[in-house]
Amino acid sequence: VWRNNALKVGDSLVLTKPIGTGILGTAQKRGLLEAGAKKQLQETLLQLNKTAAEVAQADSEVHAATDVTGFGLLGHLKEMLTPEDVEPAAKK
Repeated sequence: VWRNNALKVGDSLVLTKPIGTGILGTAQKRGLLEAGAKKQLQETLLQLNKTAAEVAQADSEVHAATDVTGFGLLGHLKEMLTPEDVEPAAKK
Protein backbone atom coordinates (compact mmCIF):
# COMPACT_ATOMS: atom_id res chain seq x y z
CA VAL A 1 0.00 0.00 0.00
CA TRP A 2 1.37 3.38 -0.99
CA ARG A 3 0.42 6.41 1.04
CA ASN A 4 -0.16 9.73 -0.70
CA ASN A 5 2.09 11.68 1.68
CA ALA A 6 5.25 9.62 1.97
CA LEU A 7 7.38 11.28 -0.70
CA LYS A 8 11.14 11.23 -0.31
CA VAL A 9 13.68 13.77 -1.55
CA GLY A 10 14.59 12.90 -5.13
CA ASP A 11 11.35 11.08 -5.96
CA SER A 12 9.92 11.65 -9.44
CA LEU A 13 6.37 12.63 -10.23
CA VAL A 14 4.88 10.42 -12.95
CA LEU A 15 1.60 11.46 -14.54
CA THR A 16 -0.40 8.85 -16.45
CA LYS A 17 -2.83 11.34 -17.98
CA PRO A 18 -2.18 14.80 -19.48
CA ILE A 19 -2.50 17.85 -17.24
CA GLY A 20 -5.91 19.40 -17.86
CA THR A 21 -7.82 16.13 -18.18
CA GLY A 22 -9.88 16.94 -15.09
CA ILE A 23 -10.77 20.39 -16.36
CA LEU A 24 -11.92 18.92 -19.67
CA GLY A 25 -13.96 16.32 -17.78
CA THR A 26 -15.72 19.08 -15.86
CA ALA A 27 -16.36 20.97 -19.10
CA GLN A 28 -17.84 17.82 -20.66
CA LYS A 29 -20.18 17.32 -17.71
CA ARG A 30 -21.42 20.88 -18.22
CA GLY A 31 -21.88 20.38 -21.97
CA LEU A 32 -19.15 22.88 -22.86
CA LEU A 33 -16.82 20.69 -24.95
CA GLU A 34 -16.76 20.76 -28.72
CA ALA A 35 -16.97 17.40 -30.50
CA GLY A 36 -13.23 17.16 -31.24
CA ALA A 37 -12.20 17.92 -27.67
CA LYS A 38 -14.81 15.50 -26.34
CA LYS A 39 -13.48 12.70 -28.57
CA GLN A 40 -9.89 13.40 -27.50
CA LEU A 41 -10.89 13.39 -23.81
CA GLN A 42 -12.72 10.09 -24.17
CA GLU A 43 -9.70 8.50 -25.90
CA THR A 44 -7.46 9.72 -23.07
CA LEU A 45 -9.78 8.42 -20.35
CA LEU A 46 -10.01 5.01 -22.01
CA GLN A 47 -6.24 4.52 -21.75
CA LEU A 48 -5.62 2.13 -18.88
CA ASN A 49 -3.12 2.84 -16.14
CA LYS A 50 -2.16 -0.84 -16.20
CA THR A 51 1.38 -0.31 -17.50
CA ALA A 52 2.10 2.44 -14.96
CA ALA A 53 0.75 0.23 -12.17
CA GLU A 54 2.89 -2.72 -13.25
CA VAL A 55 6.03 -0.56 -13.42
CA ALA A 56 5.29 0.91 -9.99
CA GLN A 57 4.70 -2.52 -8.44
CA ALA A 58 8.00 -3.80 -9.86
CA ASP A 59 9.92 -0.78 -8.50
CA SER A 60 10.73 -1.13 -4.81
CA GLU A 61 11.57 2.58 -4.66
CA VAL A 62 7.99 3.88 -5.05
CA HIS A 63 7.18 5.79 -1.86
CA ALA A 64 3.86 7.48 -2.61
CA ALA A 65 1.01 7.49 -5.11
CA THR A 66 -2.25 9.34 -5.70
CA ASP A 67 -4.80 10.02 -8.37
CA VAL A 68 -5.12 13.57 -9.63
CA THR A 69 -8.87 13.93 -9.50
CA GLY A 70 -11.16 16.15 -7.53
CA PHE A 71 -8.49 18.42 -6.06
CA GLY A 72 -6.48 18.80 -9.28
CA LEU A 73 -2.72 18.61 -9.62
CA LEU A 74 -1.88 21.37 -7.14
CA GLY A 75 -4.28 20.11 -4.49
CA HIS A 76 -2.88 16.60 -4.64
CA LEU A 77 0.70 17.84 -4.84
CA LYS A 78 0.16 19.87 -1.65
CA GLU A 79 -1.23 16.75 0.02
CA MET A 80 1.72 14.67 -1.19
CA LEU A 81 4.22 17.23 0.10
CA THR A 82 2.74 17.20 3.62
CA PRO A 83 4.81 14.66 5.57
CA GLU A 84 2.85 11.71 6.93
CA ASP A 85 3.88 12.51 10.50
CA VAL A 86 2.64 16.12 10.40
CA GLU A 87 -0.89 16.79 11.55
CA PRO A 88 -2.58 19.77 9.86
CA ALA A 89 -3.15 22.74 12.16
CA ALA A 90 -6.76 23.18 13.28
CA LYS A 91 -8.54 26.17 11.82
CA LYS A 92 -9.92 28.72 14.25
